[in-house]
Amino acid sequence: MKILRIRFKNINSFYGEHPAIDFSGSPLSSTGLFIISGPTGAGKSTLLDVITLALYNEVPRLGRTISKTEIDKQGSVVNMKAADEPKSEAYAEVEYEARGKQYRSRWSIAKNRNGNWNNYQMEIAELPEGKLLDVKKLTDYPEVNAQIIGLKYEQFVKSIILAQGSFAEFLKADRNTRGKLLEDITGTHIYRSLGAAAFEKDKTWGEKLRLKEAEMNGVQLLSKEQIGELEQKRKLAEQEKTVAEGQFTYWDTEKRLWEECQNLQNRLERLGQDKVALQQQIEAFAPTVERLRQHESVSTFAGDLSLLREKQQTLEKLQQQARELAVRREQLAAERIKLLEEAAGMVGVAVVQDAFLKEVDSFENQIQALTTKIKELRAQASPLMTTLQNEVAGSRFPFIQKLPFRNIEESQSILAAEESKQQAVLSYFPTGFDADTELHALNEQEKEMIELTNALVRRRSVGEEGSSRKTKLAQAQQIVQEATPQLAQLGEELEKISQKITQLREQRDRELTRDRLDEQRKQLKAGEECPLCGSTHHPFVHEYVNNLLHLQESIKATEQEQKDLQKRERELAATLKAAQAQVATLTPELLALREQYKEADAKVNEYLTRLNLAAKADPETIEVQIKEQREQADIKKSKIRAWVQARETAETILRLRQHFTQLVHYREQVSKQQEVLRKRYAGEDVQADANRLRHRWMTWDNATRTTEEAALTNQKQTTETEQAVQVLQGTLLSNLQEVGIATVEEASSRLLPPQEYQRLKQQYDGLNDRRKQLDTQEKTLHEDLIAKNKLRKVSDVAAEDLVTNVEKYRKLRDQYLGEAATYAEQLRNNEHNIQRFAHLQSELDVLRRQRRKWELLKKYIGDATGNAFSNYAQSLTLSNLIGLANLRLRLLSDRYILDKPHNDADSLFVLDTYQGNTPRAVTTLSGGETFTISLALALALSDLASRNVRIESLFIDEGFGTLDPDSLEIALGTLERLQSDSQKIVGVISHRHEMKDRIPVQIQVEKGTDGTSKVVLVGG
Repeated sequence: MKILRIRFKNINSFYGEHPAIDFSGSPLSSTGLFIISGPTGAGKSTLLDVITLALYNEVPRLGRTISKTEIDKQGSVVNMKAADEPKSEAYAEVEYEARGKQYRSRWSIAKNRNGNWNNYQMEIAELPEGKLLDVKKLTDYPEVNAQIIGLKYEQFVKSIILAQGSFAEFLKADRNTRGKLLEDITGTHIYRSLGAAAFEKDKTWGEKLRLKEAEMNGVQLLSKEQIGELEQKRKLAEQEKTVAEGQFTYWDTEKRLWEECQNLQNRLERLGQDKVALQQQIEAFAPTVERLRQHESVSTFAGDLSLLREKQQTLEKLQQQARELAVRREQLAAERIKLLEEAAGMVGVAVVQDAFLKEVDSFENQIQALTTKIKELRAQASPLMTTLQNEVAGSRFPFIQKLPFRNIEESQSILAAEESKQQAVLSYFPTGFDADTELHALNEQEKEMIELTNALVRRRSVGEEGSSRKTKLAQAQQIVQEATPQLAQLGEELEKISQKITQLREQRDRELTRDRLDEQRKQLKAGEECPLCGSTHHPFVHEYVNNLLHLQESIKATEQEQKDLQKRERELAATLKAAQAQVATLTPELLALREQYKEADAKVNEYLTRLNLAAKADPETIEVQIKEQREQADIKKSKIRAWVQARETAETILRLRQHFTQLVHYREQVSKQQEVLRKRYAGEDVQADANRLRHRWMTWDNATRTTEEAALTNQKQTTETEQAVQVLQGTLLSNLQEVGIATVEEASSRLLPPQEYQRLKQQYDGLNDRRKQLDTQEKTLHEDLIAKNKLRKVSDVAAEDLVTNVEKYRKLRDQYLGEAATYAEQLRNNEHNIQRFAHLQSELDVLRRQRRKWELLKKYIGDATGNAFSNYAQSLTLSNLIGLANLRLRLLSDRYILDKPHNDADSLFVLDTYQGNTPRAVTTLSGGETFTISLALALALSDLASRNVRIESLFIDEGFGTLDPDSLEIALGTLERLQSDSQKIVGVISHRHEMKDRIPVQIQVEKGTDGTSKVVLVGG
């Protein structure tokens, strides 16, 4: 699996869309080893988050899948600045190669028109066609990527992306935690699942068996005597229940009729009260009835009266409107005078009404021409100012970043002083000095010194490994020599034991054959002749039992002896086989190590010759010479870097001073034009001021015309309305006087509003209807009361006695009914229990047989958590992992060997070879030592997790900051060798300057002043 390139937008500290990072192109692919550098918090690890987010919708630092809820509440993944924007979006995209094909996987999320996040989206396309794979559900995309790559998320982050702190955590984890981590890496969860499943199965079947036994024990069966007694009690209770039921029905009917009569009597009393209250309401409503009669006497004139009121109201409104129009005319005249004065004040000359707009337009054009000239001058200076500002902000020189570039005189003074300082540094080397060539030569020399150091470490490591293998080979050869004759001797002894067992069994079979005549032997009597042989002596009767018991004990003891010998033979054979395998393995390994030692020694001598060092010197002397050469090279590098920086600084100062000179010229031109503008116009926006005057003038003009037109219309409408009122009043008064009403005002006072008339009329009709309804109800209730009294049979019995009799016979009926039901239920339950008991017995036998296999399986591999079987399986994986880790560790340090836990301890151990292979728990290691072993373990875990997948990309995000310079140098050499041997592309995340100096190809993550970051690719 190989990462080809990544793209992203608005992820964590990266705001906006960024250029793609191409791992398959130069310089990243050509160098193979590169560093992702940048200050803490700049977003280095985010580049790795982009990969896992695009593939699996997860990032190592969060430890869970990403959702829109996570982004809303936690503010994770999406850049905070982008998240505040209404139409924001973010995406992470990775292109990768797996199994000879190329794919693109993309994760994205965007806001809807309401400003809320939609759910995230994913897609996978096959390249180069870009054909999208058909994936049914959104949650299936990570699984599809896992199938293509051959690695699940947990395996991916342990084999391709080695995340911060994860391997130090593994190193110090307890047994169960370590087992779970190994499960995640190797995908062997099945062992834990099997152990837990065996436990749960046994628990489930055991619980079923316990419940079934409890259920069977809870079944109670009756005797024949108890059944007969229950039958007799049930029949007697049925008879008593029938008698009580009849009496209850009789008295309950009488009680119900009495209650119904009482209810009817009460309703008649309440009805009488309602009739009295209704009569009072009718009497109180009498004045309102008279008011209704008066309204009805003038209702025929209601239309004319209403029309007259409307005309009178219209006339009043027209008169009020005329008064308001007169006031408006006065206001408009004052507004005209004010506008002419304001226009004269702005343009500087008197303005007449007819030339108002012309004067304002002319003045506006003159002022805008001056403003345009000033803007043009500023526009010419703006690119220069922007260039100057960008150069100051983007400069890597602190004195330029702090330059007060808006104060030109002070800035030029600072630049002149700094230029003098840089000239002194430039005097270190002559003109035309080639700094790049000289630095390259020093770097090449440093690389050769590093290679020499690695070669020395390699030679020493191979020598020590050879000594260790030689000792182990001698021990294994001695075991083979001693165990071979012992195994042959045990074989001979087992053959003898086998023959002895055969003889004893044959003798026992003969005794058993004689035992078949036991019936005839029982008829023999002491002193009498045997009918078969005629003998009067019968020894077999006395000796048979003793002989047979003796034979059985001899066979048992001999078989036990055979088992003991077979066990010894198996153990010895296993020891011999292991020793022979070790001899076969160690012999070629020892030969290979000798060749490796020769190669390492030749490599050391080669680098000593290149570096002009003594070839026969001891390793300590060589290390001193290397150190001296490095110190001299570092001094020279520092001077060259200072010279390069001074040259760059001088060039920058010259460029800035030229910019400042041009900027002064533009500022003088702008000042002249501004002075002319201040004399003509003191405002801020002439167009806005002119527009306001024009708008107010046109508003005044429109208002004046509208007011005059409204005054003419008002005068005409007033005259017409007055004439209509006079005509209508005369006609209506004549009609009213004919029916005896003297004035229009009197007719109006009699007339009720339509809604009020309807309301009062409805109240009057409602009272009459209510009186008829009460009369009808009273008659019906009287008839019902007479009918109910005729149905009663014991009308002279008191109500209390009726209730007492009903309750008495109800209780007796319920009592006998309950007794009969109880006895019947007990009999039915007994019949059911008999059938149930037989069925439960059968089920219990089946359950016991079914549970047996799970009981055995739980005994050997099961427990509640699955730890037992998982720990056994993972102990085998751990042994393999430790072996791979030690191969890596030998390249990093010759001091420690990683080992399994000792004496049932949870922690892993290391063997300290500097202290005679003293074992130590990894929890006692320093930070640098922990990192070294964690790095070896991380590389081994990567080898283990990717054993079925070809890994061509590796990213290491571990704590290089804990390493001292020597350890860091060894770690870097190991990474270079790892890349060279495996041809992987290896990326390292770190902020250490030593690493940035050592690794020329870099992905630099730069953090801006606004908190956002950008990526810069350098080197190559």
